[in-house]
Order: sequence, then C-alpha cells, then structure tokens
Amino acid sequence: MASPRDDAKELRAEAVNKLIRDYQNGDCNAFNRLMMQYKYWQYIFKALCAKRVPAADAEDYTQQICMRLMNGLKTFRFQCAFETYLSSIIRNQVINHYRRGLKLIKRQFLSLHELISPDETEERLIDRLANPNALLPDAALRLQELHRIVGACLEAFKNKTLKLITCLWLYGLKQRQIAVLLQLSPGGVGSNLYRGQTRLRSCIRKNYF
Repeated sequence: MASPRDDAKELRAEAVNKLIRDYQNGDCNAFNRLMMQYKYWQYIFKALCAKRVPAADAEDYTQQICMRLMNGLKTFRFQCAFETYLSSIIRNQVINHYRRGLKLIKRQFLSLHELISPDETEERLIDRLANPNALLPDAALRLQELHRIVGACLEAFKNKTLKLITCLWLYGLKQRQIAVLLQLSPGGVGSNLYRGQTRLRSCIRKNYF
C-alpha cells in the first residue's frame, strides 16, 4: 500500500506533467506556472549553490537553465521524471562552470607546470572533468588555493622588475617578448626570470605541498 508521501509525490508528478503538456500544446503561461507554482526557480538556484557555484554565477545560470527548459520542454517525451531531466541539466551546467574556471586558471598559469611538479597537475585536474563522477568543486577549490598562493608569493617580491617579469612569464610570454615589452636586454630578462622562478618555486612548495 502506497504511503501518503508516495501519493503526494505521484499527484505532484501528474500535475507537473499536465503543465508541461499544456505548454507543449501552446499555453505559454503554463511554463511560468510550472516554474513559480513548484518553485523550480529557487530549486535550480539552491542546487547550483549547493555545488559551490558563486551566487552571482548561480543567478546567471538559473536564467540560462530556464531558457534551456523553455526550448527543451517543447519536445520533452516524458521518458523520465521532469526533476530527473532538470537535475541532468543542472549537473551539466555545473560541469561546464568548473571546466571553464579550470581552463581559465590553466591559461593564466600556463607555465606553472614547468616550475612545479605536484602529484596532481592542472592538466590532470582538467582531464578529470571529463569524468562525470569527478569531485568538481574540490578540484576547482584546490586550483583556486594554488592561484591564491601564487599571488601571495608574487606579492612578497620586493624587486618590482623581478615580480613583473615573473608575472608576464606566468601569463605565457616568452623571454624575447618580455624583453621587447619592458625594453630590457634578453640576458637581463633571463637572469631575473631565473631568480623569480627559483623564489616562486620555493614559496609554492613551502605553502602548497
């Protein structure tokens, strides 16, 4: 015998499916009723925040997911529960969020793999994103911590030229490009860069590993 809770869930699912069918049949207001009556706007936002997506990004993603639902529900075939369908969209959005974040960090610190060799490099973390079971927030937070430590290490550089050269190298510029940009000799850039790399490597290993 079904419990009252099961009966309530079944009635809710039937009501949700009816609104979706009404929307598919041309009732545009049915979508708004679906989202507002069952508080799916809040559900999406809270689900994103629960995955450690920043609130500002979660607001934008909530809008994007709702737009995706407006299009996707037109051809929804009821092969799964609506909330299962919605959860898959939210999960894909979370994966894309962290993939973009990790790629951005990777671009910003493209040369770090030449400087340090941790057990889990940026490349490995990004590769892990291809696995839907990866702990995306944990991976991203670890890279964010590395990002913070690198910034703190650079701030400790008292020599401004040394700091600037090291920063430009981290952003992917070659020694010749740095020399032209700063109007320095290639030899001067090379010696400063070696000193900067040595200090940065020591600082990162002291604070990150």
